[in-house]
Amino acid sequence: MGLIGFADRITAPIFDVMNAGFTFLRVDTCYQEIANSLIVVAAVVLGVYQQKNRKKA
Repeated sequence: MGLIGFADRITAPIFDVMNAGFTFLRVDTCYQEIANSLIVVAAVVLGVYQQKNRKKA
């Protein structure tokens, strides 16, 4: 299993739980997509920030 497959096995259940919660709270699908996208962008920014800090140390 490649790295992408491993990451997908981890993140898919997280997004499934979030989407179930949004559905339970009757959040519009448009806002669900926005929230999911913001989480992905935040994770990428955090990952880049952590890698830059590792290279400095």
